[in-house]
Amino acid sequence: MFLSPIPAVLFESLCDDVHPPLIRPVYSGPPHFVGCHRDFHPQNSWMNYKVGFIGMIKEELEQDLWGTLEKMAKLGYQGVEGEVIVGETAQATKENRKRLEDLGMSCVAARCSHYKEEELPQAFETAHAIGAPFVADYWAGPETQEELDQLAEQLDRMAGKAEEAGLRLIYHNHEHEFQPKFGKKNHIRTFDYLYDNTEKLQFELDIAWCHFGGADPVTVIRRCGDRIPVLHVKDLADDGGRGYFAAVGVGVVDCFGAMEAAAARGTEWMVVEQDRPGRLSPMESATASILNIREAGLHPVGS
Repeated sequence: MFLSPIPAVLFESLCDDVHPPLIRPVYSGPPHFVGCHRDFHPQNSWMNYKVGFIGMIKEELEQDLWGTLEKMAKLGYQGVEGEVIVGETAQATKENRKRLEDLGMSCVAARCSHYKEEELPQAFETAHAIGAPFVADYWAGPETQEELDQLAEQLDRMAGKAEEAGLRLIYHNHEHEFQPKFGKKNHIRTFDYLYDNTEKLQFELDIAWCHFGGADPVTVIRRCGDRIPVLHVKDLADDGGRGYFAAVGVGVVDCFGAMEAAAARGTEWMVVEQDRPGRLSPMESATASILNIREAGLHPVGS
């Protein structure tokens, strides 16, 4: 039995008028680097998250894994999402995990792509080996209500299995999960349906794809943040076309507002991502992103 949740559309319409804001508004214009500074002390008790990264510097990691990870650690990154430290043997992976931890970093999540239930045992084994608390599912695209019903049931069942293994399954969105297409009036979004019709499934909200899909990440986090332990902090250079990315804090996505809202709801990881480089090189983007987060007062250490 599921309790009747507040419908997403109604929640969004009431959020600003009825409910007091969960966070102090600082800047109402387009989110950008200058003007988004937060007056928070780094030891603020609710800043109990860590900052990691995913992708971005794939070529650099392939060319010099440990030299690159050391650079990222010095910049202030505390974790990496993915399986970059998986070695050829179990012992090699164990040694790599220790070496990563010596840098002050840890792994965020292992991968189980395209909701393939048969991949779970291997994904669980990998997650335990690298010390990751999450297993991430990065894609699903239901086209009919029946497919959406089946997806919700399957993902929640998989999340239950993850829980039994001492892990948490997180679902990563793209833009289509925020485009209304289900229900009698085609007003129900995939993300909202999954949230409302599952119990154990948790989410890895990608705020750039959320924004590009037509939703406000801050509003989504305020409604669903109790089940968003990982946030993909990603910015878009503009809204004009799919796939134009920017360093965090210089584009059109309210990255800092989303981070504040997520921190207030208990999100554990803010994972910086940029699918492809813009004007900067991948390493320059990684550097600019975390410096902007620090300047905004939102890095939990050394802001």
